[in-house]
Amino acid sequence: MRRGTSIVVVVNGAAAFSLLVCVGILALWVRGAWGGADLAASWGEPHGAVGRTLCVSRGAISLRTRWSVRPMALNQNTRAMQMTIDRVVAPGVSRIRTTWVPQTIAGGPLPGNFGTQQETRVSLAWPLLLSAVASVVLVARAVRVRRPRPGVCRRCGYDLRATPERCPECGMVAGA
Repeated sequence: MRRGTSIVVVVNGAAAFSLLVCVGILALWVRGAWGGADLAASWGEPHGAVGRTLCVSRGAISLRTRWSVRPMALNQNTRAMQMTIDRVVAPGVSRIRTTWVPQTIAGGPLPGNFGTQQETRVSLAWPLLLSAVASVVLVARAVRVRRPRPGVCRRCGYDLRATPERCPECGMVAGA
């Protein structure tokens, strides 16, 4: 297989893969917009050292990470409050880190916390846009008609300056 042919095969394969990714993301987006059930996958220890959940819902992919979760030992004089530690928001992307801390009913802080959670959300618009642009570029490159260079065999690319009537490499007639 010639080098040019292998490049064409790779570009065509990348174009097909990119189109599949684009269609898959679009299907997830439509499913979330019409109120389908959330798709989620969890791993790690949900009530232990570190637990993670990857979820697709309402047009976004979110990764929730929980670590150092301990049972809340509260009584009638204490309550647990969720406090935001850090918040980063950009167009189509957000990250929020929160922790549960004990407080007295009067609002006074108590030592310790009950665990921390971080949620990172990415709108499906970003991966959809990236895969659509990649699909358009790769499909345009894959279907681009290659114009034969003058003085070169159309079939094998052999230089025909010495024998312009017939290719000595593959035998193709120059006018065919």
